[in-house]
Formats: sequence, structure tokens, C-alpha cells
Amino acid sequence: MKRLFIFFSMSLLFLSCSSDKTEPIGKWKDNIHLSTKSVDLGPNAGSATITTKGENWWIDAIEINDATYQYFNSEEIDMEKESYIIVEDVFTFERKESTTMIISLPENTSGEEVQMSIVLQAGNYFDYLSINQAAQ
Repeated sequence: MKRLFIFFSMSLLFLSCSSDKTEPIGKWKDNIHLSTKSVDLGPNAGSATITTKGENWWIDAIEINDATYQYFNSEEIDMEKESYIIVEDVFTFERKESTTMIISLPENTSGEEVQMSIVLQAGNYFDYLSINQAAQ
């Protein structure tokens, strides 16, 4: 009787475990919907315009060559605004009307390709925009 009880208890334990294939907590589906994820620019000063379908995204980080710029919780820039401009020596990032971003780079006189990565976040979804600027 004791063995039967243990067998029955173990069977219930295994049967009560679910094996459905739900997404793990913390991994959301794409809610930014970038118009493109990669842009190539020539060596002259130039810009790229990228649009999104989602409106509730913010910049997690911008990496350009070996430098990283982080703006989340910045006192200087409110990432929740529909429009703002970030001006750095090596790039300008403009957000317009929640769904448009314009990234501008100065002329590349370094002799090496400039590689820029913009990490966007919306809730618990991250997306990446890669911008490459050719060398002269």
C-alpha cells in the first residue's frame, strides 16, 4: 500500500508539470519594428533616416568605434519625449515625433571605417541598428 501511494504521488507530480513552449519571462516580441537594421554611409558627412512602428522606445546605448554613450536615466535628455536631439562630437542623433530617428555623422577623415551601433529598448525588448561609414 505504501508503494502504491508513493507511485501515485510521483505520477501526479510528473503529470502536473507543464511542458508548453511559452516564451521565457523577460523576452518580448519586436515592439519597435525598425524600418532597417543596417545603414552604410559614404566617407563624406551624411545622415540616415530610420523609422519605427513602435513609439515607446528609448536609447539604451550608442557605441561608435571604441566609445560608448549611455543616456538612459540621463538628467540632460528625457528619453520619454517624442522629440529630442543628442549632439556629440562624432555623431548627432535626432528623434522626431516618436517614430523617426535621424543619425548624422561628420566627414570620416580617420582613414578607417566608422562602426556605430545603436541599442534601442522598449520594455524588455532590445533591438540594434548598425551604421557603417566608409573610410576615405
